[in-house]
Amino acid sequence: MMNGKVKVSICMMVKDEEMNLDRCLKSLKPIIDAGIAELIIVDTGSKDKTLEIAKSYTSQVFEHPWTNNFSEMRNRSISYARGEWIWIMDADEEVVDAKDVISFFECNLSKYNTFSIEMKNYMETGNGKDEPRYNVSILNRGFRNTKDFRFKGAIHNQPQFKEPIVFSDILINHYGYIWEDEEFKKKKFDRTAGILKQELKKDPSNVYYQYQLGVSTSIINKEKGLIEFRKAHELIRKLPRVERVKFSYTYGVYARNAFQNKEYMESISICQEGLGYANDYIDLWYILTISYAAISDNENTVENARGFLECKKRFNRTKISKDPAFTFYHYDEHSEITVRSHIANISIKNGEITEAKKQLKKMPPSKLKTIIAIEIGKKYEDIEFLLEVMKEAFSNDDTKNHFISKLEEQLSNNIAVSSRDIVSFYNNQGLGHDEYYFLNVLRVQMDNQQVIDTNILDNLLKLNYDETPYYYGDIIKYIVTNKLDIQLFSNFGKVENVEKLLATDSEGEDQQVIDYLNLYKSTKNIRDLKYWLVLAQKVLLREQITNASYLELFKVYIETGNTYISNIYLTEVLNEGNVYDIPKAEHRFFCYMSKALKIKEKDQQEYVKYLRKALKELPLKKGIELLVDQVKNQQQQAQDEMNLLKTQFKNNIRVLIENKKIKEAKALIQQYEQMVQGDVEILLFKSEILILTSND
Repeated sequence: MMNGKVKVSICMMVKDEEMNLDRCLKSLKPIIDAGIAELIIVDTGSKDKTLEIAKSYTSQVFEHPWTNNFSEMRNRSISYARGEWIWIMDADEEVVDAKDVISFFECNLSKYNTFSIEMKNYMETGNGKDEPRYNVSILNRGFRNTKDFRFKGAIHNQPQFKEPIVFSDILINHYGYIWEDEEFKKKKFDRTAGILKQELKKDPSNVYYQYQLGVSTSIINKEKGLIEFRKAHELIRKLPRVERVKFSYTYGVYARNAFQNKEYMESISICQEGLGYANDYIDLWYILTISYAAISDNENTVENARGFLECKKRFNRTKISKDPAFTFYHYDEHSEITVRSHIANISIKNGEITEAKKQLKKMPPSKLKTIIAIEIGKKYEDIEFLLEVMKEAFSNDDTKNHFISKLEEQLSNNIAVSSRDIVSFYNNQGLGHDEYYFLNVLRVQMDNQQVIDTNILDNLLKLNYDETPYYYGDIIKYIVTNKLDIQLFSNFGKVENVEKLLATDSEGEDQQVIDYLNLYKSTKNIRDLKYWLVLAQKVLLREQITNASYLELFKVYIETGNTYISNIYLTEVLNEGNVYDIPKAEHRFFCYMSKALKIKEKDQQEYVKYLRKALKELPLKKGIELLVDQVKNQQQQAQDEMNLLKTQFKNNIRVLIENKKIKEAKALIQQYEQMVQGDVEILLFKSEILILTSND
C-alpha cells in the first residue's frame, strides 16, 4: 500500500461540495507543494462543479457510487493511499496554517501510530467583526498507513486506530455546522437520521447511535431532540457505573439541549450527574451556571460560575481536554465573559461593588462588559471606573460603537457622566476628534448657551446620516434653538433620517420648534418644505401643546402639506380614484384633507367623512378631533341661533294675536312655516286665530 514516495496521503470523500472544496484545497496546496503529501479525492456522485474543482488540484480523483455507508467510502479513499500516514480531511474544513503541518511531519514520528488535530467547529457565519461562535474538539485524524487500518460504522465512521497518539499543533477550521439554510439542514437530517434509525433497528441498545440520533434531531427540532437524548440517557443508566463513564461525553449536549428547551431543573440534574463522572467537563460547569441563573438561584449561580472559572484555569492540563470523544462548546472567551457577567450582576444586586469591578476587570472589551459598567456608573455614580471601561471599549470600532450606544440610552436616565466628561476623556486619552467628540462639544456649548464653532458644525453636517444613530438628533436641536437656516436640513438627506434623529422626546422643546416653524412657514422651496413638515408632524404627534396652539399649527401643517404634494404629484394622481398610487401615507393624508377643505362649506357630512379617511392614513387624532369639534360647534351655534329666531317669531306672533292684529299674525305665521314645518305651537296659534275670526 505504501512505497515511501510521500510522507502523508490526504484522503477525502466528497459529494456536491463546490461551495466548500476550493477553500479546503487551497489551504492544503502549500503542503502538497512542499512535496510531503499527496491528495486523494473520492467523489460519490456530485452533480455540481465539485469534480472540476478537485481535478484542478490533483490527478488522483476517483468516482465511486454512494453505498449509503460512510465507512465503506472512507475505506475506498484510503485504499489509494501511498503515504506513510493517512490524513482524513473533509471538504468543509480548512487548515489554518500549513506551516504547522509541514513542521509536524518534519518531526520524528516513528514511535506513534495516530496523531490528533484541534478543530474549531464554527456555528455561524459571523458579522465580519467578531469571531463567530464555535466549539472545540480534539480529533484523531492521522493514522499510520498499515494493512489492517480501517473505518467502521455506517454513519459516524469510526477509525480503528492504534496507540500511542501524538497531539499535534495542527488547527483546522470546520464550517459544516453552519446550518443557517433550513433546506440544507433538513436534507442533512433526513440522510443522517435515516441511517441511524436503520442501525438502531439492528441494535436498539446502542448508546452511541441513540445519542447521535438526538444530536441530529435537535438540529431540526429541539423538543424532539430532547426526547431522543432522554432515550440515550436511559440506556446509559442501565449500564454498570464503569461502563457509564465511557459515555460521559453525552452529558454536555444533552444538558445543553434541556436548557434550550427551558427544562432548567433537568439540565441541572444532568450536569451534576455528568460532573460525577467527569469533574473537568467544562461545558457542564457552564450550563449549571446559566441554568441556575435562569431560575434566579443567585447563590448556586455564583458557586458554579466560580467552578467554571477554576475548571478553565486547569483545563488544558486535564486528560479530558485531549479526549477525542468530547466536543467543547464553552471553552471560549464568550462563555467566560457570560459567566463573569453573572457574578458581576449578582454582586451589584448584593451591593458588592468591589467584586463586580473585579470581575469586569478580568473581562476583555465586550458588549456585556459595557452594559454592566454603565450600570455601575449609573447606580454608584462611579465615573472614574466607567471611563476606564470606556477606554478599553474604544480599542475597536465594534465595542466602541456598542459602548456609545448603551451610554446614550442611559444619558436620558440622568447617568452621572456628562458631555463635558466625554470631551475631557477624548482629550486626556489623546483620541482623534471623531463625530462623537464633535457631538459632545456641541452639547457642552448648548448647555452653556454658546454658539458653536462653525468648523464643528460643518464636521457634524458632513456625516452620512443614512448610518448615523438617533442620538445625533441634538444637531437638529441646535439648529432649531439657534434658528439657523432651514436649508441646513438638506445635509441630513432623506426625510426618514430626520424622523430618526427626532425619535427621542425632549420635554419643553415644542415651543422652540413652533417658533422655528413660524419663522419658515412661508418658505416656497420644495426641498425645505419637506423638512418643515417633518418637524411640524413631530410636535403634532407629541400632543404636548395647548389645543389652541395645536389647532393653529395643524391648519398650517395641512396648508403646507397641500402645497408640497401639489408640487410633486400630477393633478391626475391627486384625484380620489388614484389616491393609492401615492406611496407615502402622509401624502395621502394631505390629499384627503385637501378634498375635505374643498367641500367643507357645501356638505359638512362629506367633510367629516374625508377627515376620517385622512385619520386612517396618519394618526393625528387630536387635530382631526379639533376640526370635527369645530363642525359640531358651528352646527350647535347655528341650531342655537335658529332656536332663538323661532322663539322671537313665536313671541311676535303671540303679541299680534293678543292685540287682535290677525292679518299681521297670519303673515308672520306664513314666514315661519317657510322656515320650519310641523311646529305644534304654530298649529295652536292657527286654532286661536280661527276661533277669534269665527266669533267676529
